[in-house]
Amino acid sequence: MLPVALAVVTACGGAAEKTPPPTANNPPSALTTPPPSTLTTPPPSTSPPSAFPTAKDGQNYKACNDGNCEVLIRKHAVLTLSGQKNTATVKDGGVRLTSGSGYVSLSGLGGYVSWSNGNGPTHSATLKAAEGDTVIMVISTRR
Repeated sequence: MLPVALAVVTACGGAAEKTPPPTANNPPSALTTPPPSTLTTPPPSTSPPSAFPTAKDGQNYKACNDGNCEVLIRKHAVLTLSGQKNTATVKDGGVRLTSGSGYVSLSGLGGYVSWSNGNGPTHSATLKAAEGDTVIMVISTRR
């Protein structure tokens, strides 16, 4: 009886390889299995959006009653400063404070405005943060 040789041809166009079939005495070689892919795709970047800073007094507008506060305002808020009611309207990163005696406007980070109601105290306001219809405004009062 003549020995028979087996040939295995790879399907990827490479040269033919002679590999004996696995048997109990001849287990499959680790070299005959393709290596795992070394090319991996990195996971997509999921960096969190930049967080809007927090205001010391949050949305507690009563903190402004004494004329000194740092508040977060979204769209509209009513603030009482030294006994006078003021309506804050936020739009396009700016804020307009309206009272019975007029209004003041503030826009741009670090923007500053100062006003007085006749013989009353002098108020000043600064924008600590501003984005769209949300601002953080710092108000201080001198008597």
